Amino acid sequence: MKIICTYFLCLMSFALFAQQPFATITLNNGEAITAYDGGGNKDALLKIRKQGRAIANSNLSYITLDGETLIYYSKSGEIEKLDVDAIKMVTISVKENPTIQMTIKETSLSTDFVRANLTTDIILVPLEIYKKRHHLVQVIATNDKYILTNYFANGINYFYICDKEYNLIEKRIMHSLTRKKSEKAIEEVKNYFGNCNNLISALEENVKNTFGKGIQKQYFLLMTINEDVEPRTGTNVINNLSCN
Repeated sequence: MKIICTYFLCLMSFALFAQQPFATITLNNGEAITAYDGGGNKDALLKIRKQGRAIANSNLSYITLDGETLIYYSKSGEIEKLDVDAIKMVTISVKENPTIQMTIKETSLSTDFVRANLTTDIILVPLEIYKKRHHLVQVIATNDKYILTNYFANGINYFYICDKEYNLIEKRIMHSLTRKKSEKAIEEVKNYFGNCNNLISALEENVKNTFGKGIQKQYFLLMTINEDVEPRTGTNVINNLSCN
């Protein structure tokens, strides 16, 4: 009996040891919560993904963004849920997670992940998306007046532009679905970030590339998908870019 108990204790210790910090969740009251990677494997990715609704807002590895709820792994490996209204900011560390796996396509049969080699931390902030409901959005670029963010919901990417006080200026700028919509989105972004050459040139380069074929073809403005290698990688990734 002692041997069996010791065996299971060792297994539990190993599971805890395998857990690695993934993100820091800063609450409005100043408290900081560490989110973990659930063991850092594809099973952990799929397990936490299933906690959200079908194709709700979720594309950031070991964190699921499901509408007004943030779902994450605790240090013990348990899946926890947190109301977005309690959150000030979420920071996913590139130093701790040099290769982030992101969801790029989901069907009823499979979930497709791509590795994105980022150079800056992923920053998520709460933004009023619909009827005073706050959802977490990803900061794409900032300048001295505006913040460009991305919101992914129901399989579609949208740009939201706000001022430095998080007041919405432009909302629901659909992109990455068709070339026409993507090119239109770039023109709208130029109205606020026209002088940010790094951002605009990257958007224009990314729209030349596609992911998928036929009716599943998509134009990802925020990265280029390399479909010729496994695992698939994301290059020319636009994230948390400073235009100041």
